[in-house]
Amino acid sequence: MINRLIRRQAKTRRAASCTPHRLFSAKAVRVHEVAPRDGLQNEKAALSLEDKIELCRLLASSSPSSIELTSFVRPDRVPNLKDAKELCAALADQEWYHTARSRGMPFAALVPNMRGLDNLLTARESSSGNDGCPDTCVLITSCTDSHSKANVGRPIKEALEATMKVLEVARKEGLGVRAYCSMAFGCPFEGEVD
Repeated sequence: MINRLIRRQAKTRRAASCTPHRLFSAKAVRVHEVAPRDGLQNEKAALSLEDKIELCRLLASSSPSSIELTSFVRPDRVPNLKDAKELCAALADQEWYHTARSRGMPFAALVPNMRGLDNLLTARESSSGNDGCPDTCVLITSCTDSHSKANVGRPIKEALEATMKVLEVARKEGLGVRAYCSMAFGCPFEGEVD
């Protein structure tokens, strides 16, 4: 996939200046660890709250740029993340969590809609007020209608409008915000994406 991207970009640049190193060079690399959310959401066996806390502690000890802890989604859709509020409250009581926060590490949670944001804000309030956990919300928009409908039950245009409303409220509430474009390089429903 990455080679296909390089070849595509090479067509739009002069061949002499287009090398993988020049296309993808960076002064710094940011590692946003998503294992507690993306890695666990589809597992057959759910981890206990205590095991999730330990996973987050171990990941934080590796000093990633940030950790995406969970997702505030409907429990019937993603049962392995049904304890999102409890996880955030429990992490706010961990010494290692406060050490990581004092070093500037953000802790994030995915919110697919306004209800998810409301649940995230409630979790923050119950886990130490405005300095609660998580401090960043993650928004996601699909690049194909098929994936968008499967993921959030709406076509891209409607999903993007809803996401922009969530973004506005999240910023007003003082949250950090990160946004993803899902299926940017390929879609299981539509194939290659332009």
